[in-house]
Amino acid sequence: MADRNFDDIAEHFVHKVANGKKGKLRRAVIEQDLKHHHPELWQQPGKYVIDVGAGLGHWSIAMAKLGHQVVYNDISEKMTELAKVQADEQQQALNLSFYHLPYQQLFGHCQKADLIMCHAVIEWLAKPQELLQMISEQLNDNGVLSLCFYNPAGRDMRNLIMGNFKLLNREQKAVSDKGSLTPNNPSTLEQIEQWLKQYGLRIGQLSGIRVFSDYTTLKRGGLAFDDQVEEMELKYSGQPPFNRMARYIHLLAYKK
Repeated sequence: MADRNFDDIAEHFVHKVANGKKGKLRRAVIEQDLKHHHPELWQQPGKYVIDVGAGLGHWSIAMAKLGHQVVYNDISEKMTELAKVQADEQQQALNLSFYHLPYQQLFGHCQKADLIMCHAVIEWLAKPQELLQMISEQLNDNGVLSLCFYNPAGRDMRNLIMGNFKLLNREQKAVSDKGSLTPNNPSTLEQIEQWLKQYGLRIGQLSGIRVFSDYTTLKRGGLAFDDQVEEMELKYSGQPPFNRMARYIHLLAYKK
């Protein structure tokens, strides 16, 4: 397995996720977590932020707007170019350093970080634990990791609800087609928790992204209204057991 590069499906990703309902919900949950636990990011400029696998650069640009020094990086050349266009249009390019590198080569260009963002990246890597170790080493003491990743328990729950039992009964994991946005071999939440502990990172917040809306088959009642869906997603995102069954997980973890 090699690290996934989204050059071949950049436009598909933009349409399907980044600019769609899924991307909006993901950003809403992450923003809620950060504003609740780290309001200083909105109040005190000057933090050093690294955005690994930054995609279209939403969070890189958002942090730059708040006055932080931001490093953007993505392995995809197409994603990097799209992010640069977004930064130019929002007049934030001067606040950003852009890199188009494999993560293995990135941190040699960076200083120790107050915040590292890594959203929907590790499920696409051959060695996800390697990146988590490198992130831990790159964080300042008391530095924060904002980590978002695909949750295989949510995949299994959806297949159960949809009656896709053959997929669940396969001895080998299903291989996604080349253009799929579903990872082939995502790590479980329990495995990621173990790696974070191993590398000296303490979990402070665990939230679910899309805790129920992906499982609904009929748009009845409030499900027919996107604003009500988002309101309830945000309400239940941090509540167990819902947070551990979501399609994606967002963690805030801290350097001990």
